[in-house]
Amino acid sequence: PMRRMPVLSPEGKRIVARNVDKGVTRLVIIDADNPSATPKLIEVGKITIKAVHWAGNSRLLLEVIGKDKLFGVEIPIGRLIIFDFATAASRVADKNSRGIYGGDVLHVSPDGSWAVIASQDELFTTPSVKRLVEEFSRP
Repeated sequence: PMRRMPVLSPEGKRIVARNVDKGVTRLVIIDADNPSATPKLIEVGKITIKAVHWAGNSRLLLEVIGKDKLFGVEIPIGRLIIFDFATAASRVADKNSRGIYGGDVLHVSPDGSWAVIASQDELFTTPSVKRLVEEFSRP
C-alpha cells in the first residue's frame, strides 16, 4: 500500500508517513539512513489522519478527524493527539477543546516542548489560538 505525506524528523533520522489499507490507518516509521529496512508500523485504526507533525524527535502530533452526530446529522470532529514513541502512549493534546474544530497545528517549537494550535473550546464558539506547554511537558 502507498505511503502518503512523508515528514522528516527534526534530527533527520526518521520519516513518518501515513498508510491506509482496507479502511485501517497506520503510521509508517522509516529509518532515513536505511530506507530499505523494514519500517515500523503503528496501527491507529479507522480514523482519518489529516496531518502529522513532529514534536521533537520522539513525539508526533496527529491532527485526526473522527465523526459524531449533531442534531441527528453525522459531522466531522477534529482533535489533536500527542503520540510518544518512548511509551507508545497517546493522549488528547487540548483537553479543553470540545468543538468541531479541535486542533490545527500552527507551529511546533524545534525541540517539541510546546505548540501553537487553533481550536474551539465549545461547539458554538469561534476557534481561538492557544499555546500548549503543559501538555508537552509530560511523557
